[in-house]
Amino acid sequence: PPSKITMKGPSTVTAEKSFSIDCSTSPANPAANIYWLVQGFRVNNTHQEMIEDEGGGYVTKSKLIYKLKLPEVTQISVECQATNSASISTATNISIINVI
Repeated sequence: PPSKITMKGPSTVTAEKSFSIDCSTSPANPAANIYWLVQGFRVNNTHQEMIEDEGGGYVTKSKLIYKLKLPEVTQISVECQATNSASISTATNISIINVI
């Protein structure tokens, strides 16, 4: 898998409103596939883009757009996972987001 995953997004979100988070990998060969989990549950229907890196390999980018439907929680965990066919291991980055 890629050696690094970077996530960018809000540290605080409002319940019942949509928010987005971006995830990108360091170059990997073959290209990585990105998977999203919110509160430990896999989120489908996310788009990913694989871009050839000048230094070799491919950078994979994905954007999660999610509407929080759990108004009673004060925090949620959002996880970006990346894996590729060259390895059985998974690279992971987790963000804990406050809910107001």
